Formats: sequence, structure tokens, C-alpha cells
Amino acid sequence: MKEEIKLSDTFDHIYAEINDLIIQKKDDVKKAVNDAMISLYWEIGKRLTEEITGVNKPEYGKRVVIEISNRLSVNYGSGFGRSAISRMINFYQEFPDYEKVATLSQ
Repeated sequence: MKEEIKLSDTFDHIYAEINDLIIQKKDDVKKAVNDAMISLYWEIGKRLTEEITGVNKPEYGKRVVIEISNRLSVNYGSGFGRSAISRMINFYQEFPDYEKVATLSQ
């Protein structure tokens, strides 16, 4: 009976350690994905800002946002709709220095 209790305690300890490892790695993955998404949104905002401000025509800028968001939405879903693309542009314009973005995201 004592041996069963000791084994159970050992198994509980092993399980707890493995469970902690899984939780930690899941957190690591969430952070990595979050950092990648922030970088992606910033880079999209940068590219579109360069395109829109380079031509300096408001109608052209609207057409770019509409066309790009339509195409991205078809391939990647609703996370790339017009309002999302506009937020990416605003994000880049608010934080043009990527070093600050990288620091804040951590």
C-alpha cells in the first residue's frame, strides 16, 4: 500500500512538471505569434503608406486600400478587410520606428 502511495506521488510530481512545461511552451508560442502578427501588420501598413503617400492622390489611396483588402480577404479571411487595412496604415503612421514597436510588443 505504501509503495502505491509513493508511486502516485511520483506520478503526480512528474505530471505537474510536464504540465508546467506544456503551459510555458504554449505561452511562448502565443508570444511568438503575437510578435509575428504585430510585425506583419506594421510592415503592411508601411508598404501601403509608402504607396499611398508616394502618389499623393486621395482617390488612388482609397482604391489601393479597397483592392488590396478585397484580394487579401479572399485569400486570408476577414482579418484583412478595409477597416483592418486602414488600422494597419494608422498603426505604421503612429509608430514609424519599428524599434519602438518591437520594444512595446515585448
